[in-house]
Amino acid sequence: MKYDLVNAIKLNTETIFINADIMLQTCDMDYILCDMPIWKHCYHMLHSLDQWYINPKEYEHPSFHTENLNSLDIASEENLSKEQLQEYLQNIKATVYCFC
Repeated sequence: MKYDLVNAIKLNTETIFINADIMLQTCDMDYILCDMPIWKHCYHMLHSLDQWYINPKEYEHPSFHTENLNSLDIASEENLSKEQLQEYLQNIKATVYCFC
């Protein structure tokens, strides 16, 4: 009973990572959804996981981040590739799992 919440968080976290991986493997990253390409929605989600999952007070943006890249309200001049997003997901997973 003592670890039920911890185990639920671990299970939900793994589910998030599995779904993110499937999304990155199967989605057309250039498809426009709500005026923004899917890659930007994916980055927004990954950036939020990265920033808020461990310690937002000590957060550092990834090296490829530019101002407003994670914003779904502001268009970006650059595009992130599926490979960049997959690598970013792997880095986030490694960071989260080192705390487990």
